[in-house]
Amino acid sequence: RVLPGTRGGNPASVEGLRLRAKPFLLFIMQRMNPHPLLGPLVDIVLAKLPELGRNLQESIQQAIKLKHLGLQEAWNRRRSRFQFEFETSLRPLLAQARQGVDPMAPKRHIGMNELALVDEHQALRDVGIAHVVELAQEASRTELFQLNNFFAGLARKDARPAREPNLLRPALFARALADALAGPDLRADGHYALMQSAAPAMAGALAPVYQALAQ
Repeated sequence: RVLPGTRGGNPASVEGLRLRAKPFLLFIMQRMNPHPLLGPLVDIVLAKLPELGRNLQESIQQAIKLKHLGLQEAWNRRRSRFQFEFETSLRPLLAQARQGVDPMAPKRHIGMNELALVDEHQALRDVGIAHVVELAQEASRTELFQLNNFFAGLARKDARPAREPNLLRPALFARALADALAGPDLRADGHYALMQSAAPAMAGALAPVYQALAQ
């Protein structure tokens, strides 16, 4: 089919059409990947994800066997599917990070009158995630400092810079861990106890990931 303005194969018309289309194509590419440097970083995490899941599972098993025998039954019910559940939760978060979207950004502001509606399970889940994040930050302090500077540089053009510029911060992995350890058989305190026992394992498993990202 002959495009409008190109009948007869007029080279000038074809070139003009290309020039007019170029800004639109650039706009579409920017929308699809607003920060081209994010893709390679996310690819590093994805490449290390199977190893991360295996190391995490083995470390949790050792921690429970040595220090948290009371959680062995609950862990046994999760162990066979842990890697699958962990990756299933984490991959959509990484996909958002690749597009320059903060996966951990709050959906909306919660007013003081709504805080009372937060149930015990959610409150303990949040505390458990915060504990995992704290240990991971201590274990990879230097690497996270470098990544924070990198992401802050990407965000300088934003009208409202994010309080947490690092789109690959430990909170992503802590949320995936919380999802992988969740289940209807656990009460809030049981899930929190599993998160507490798994926190050092997550910090150790994330260390080589952040080392690779900071290189």
